[in-house]
Amino acid sequence: MAENCRRADVVVNAAVDYERGMAGNRIRTLREQRAWTQEQLASAAGLAVRTVQRAEGGTMSAATRRRLATALAAAPADLQPEPMPAIQPVLVYRDSKAAVDWLVRAFGAVVRERVVDDEGQVAHGELVFGSGVVLVTRAVPRSGWVGPESLRGKRAGFLVVTVGDVDAHCAIARRAGVAIHAEPETSWGQRRYRCRDLEGHEWCFTQRVPT
Repeated sequence: MAENCRRADVVVNAAVDYERGMAGNRIRTLREQRAWTQEQLASAAGLAVRTVQRAEGGTMSAATRRRLATALAAAPADLQPEPMPAIQPVLVYRDSKAAVDWLVRAFGAVVRERVVDDEGQVAHGELVFGSGVVLVTRAVPRSGWVGPESLRGKRAGFLVVTVGDVDAHCAIARRAGVAIHAEPETSWGQRRYRCRDLEGHEWCFTQRVPT
């Protein structure tokens, strides 16, 4: 029992650290969009530079968040990301930048977070599908992170996403050039179709239907 509690604490603490880090990333992104230094943001918000540094690290009071939001012309809520879901699949792509743009265009994903590395690739992307979130990152072969292209046609799993209208979703995906490999069909109370994305990850889009 004690060991299970310790593990639960680790999971909760990891989620809190994650959300703080994402809040800091949002502040940094808004500051950089204005081409401001931390010193300039501190001056505009009437804060100490160290306070801005701590905020970009994810640690700030509600009063600090309000001051930063005012200086950055943002709502305080904009500096607080949505809670992290309990489980988030991570998809690895050779060209993660192109993948994020493609997933938005073809599948209707909404970008919640995008962190780009020095080479312009997406090192950390959060894509929202309804109430779910899928993370996207770039392949790093030396660390064992590779995309489906390296599996020579084999797959260890696939994603299932619930949508409001499978047939309409399939039509949009087809127009975007998605490779549909199982046309919409109905069974077991669900209508679904299956496809692969631009680098070979398999997706299944499904909709509950009356039985």
